[in-house]
Amino acid sequence: MTDDLKELVFDFNRLIIDPRFDETFKEVSKLDVSLPDYQDNFGYALEDLVFSSPDLVTPLSEIKRIKLNPQNGINLIQTGITICAYDESTIIFKSLEGSAYFTSHSLVLLDKSDYLPVNYVTFYFYTKSKDIVKKSKYIKSYFC
Repeated sequence: MTDDLKELVFDFNRLIIDPRFDETFKEVSKLDVSLPDYQDNFGYALEDLVFSSPDLVTPLSEIKRIKLNPQNGINLIQTGITICAYDESTIIFKSLEGSAYFTSHSLVLLDKSDYLPVNYVTFYFYTKSKDIVKKSKYIKSYFC
């Protein structure tokens, strides 16, 4: 973990951009990479994943509209329970030179006295070209 990142870890209630985001973008721009206007499909087969509470996971196609009563949530929080939610969303753009991964890490914490939303955005570019990797400390190799 970089020193820049350590300083940002507890910077809640805002959008946080990875300290290397801009530099990675500049390095990829120097390569004159032409990324497509569409993303590569990225996903997991639900049946291939292991969950500690599988009953809590539902495929999006099966989710139905449910009428919620907000007071029920308020009452639950007032009992002292803390609710946390995490989501990681990735979009991938592939080119001849490599693949660009844009990832949004979202975390929300809710308890009796706090509502703390934070979103951390990263950009990584991976390539199989050893020559490209040698020219930049921000572009990563598929082969660690």
